[in-house]
Amino acid sequence: MEDVIVKGLGKSFDGKPVFSGIDMAFLNGEVTAVLGPSGRGKTTLIRVLCGLERQDEGEVRMPKGIGCSVVFQEPRLLPWLTVEGNLRYCMDGEGVGRALKMLAGLGLEGFESRYPAGLSGGEQQRVNLVRALASREKVLLMDEPFSSIGLGMKAELLPFLRESTASEGKTVVLVTHSPVDVALMADRFYLMSDDGRGADGPFELEIEKGGRRLDDDGLGREVHKLMKLMASLGKGGQGPDGR
Repeated sequence: MEDVIVKGLGKSFDGKPVFSGIDMAFLNGEVTAVLGPSGRGKTTLIRVLCGLERQDEGEVRMPKGIGCSVVFQEPRLLPWLTVEGNLRYCMDGEGVGRALKMLAGLGLEGFESRYPAGLSGGEQQRVNLVRALASREKVLLMDEPFSSIGLGMKAELLPFLRESTASEGKTVVLVTHSPVDVALMADRFYLMSDDGRGADGPFELEIEKGGRRLDDDGLGREVHKLMKLMASLGKGGQGPDGR
């Protein structure tokens, strides 16, 4: 499958620019993160990529005939349906079968008959993830999908998601403000600029194969580097390579 390409993308609301001059490439079979603090237009970028918003300038090149599945920040579960009911509501029988098998991998084994009110925020987000992962769509867009999930669960969940999406050849776009999420899951990342004009990158993550563990020194160094980058925004910060 072809990559997803963004060229010269710009978006404004009521004449106020959210971002402009965005050039990015999201590679087939990889997880590309877009990192930046809140208010940098990351959610708007996801909405443009999936067609919920129309850009003011630039273009998005999606592979022909390829659709997207989206994980929004809010779980968006129907409160009157169980976990299984929510899965059946939005997919066909084959998709439901895949989704039910995925529950255990996301720490939700035996949750099929529970209602959203009986789930924690993190558990609801994981049900939301199951719905998107079970989709046959080859492009997966994720908007701050782990914000309610604790660090211990992230350490198990994100490497699992990384392997699952890679094995299915999905093109994954992860927008987040969390350096830990990037280090645990992404192959490469872009850094949204402080003023909304463009983005730096892509930058490769320097983590050895099999090193996506919280107790791995390489992952710790990468998280520290990403935290320094985040802190440097608006202060003339440099890219990961010192430029």
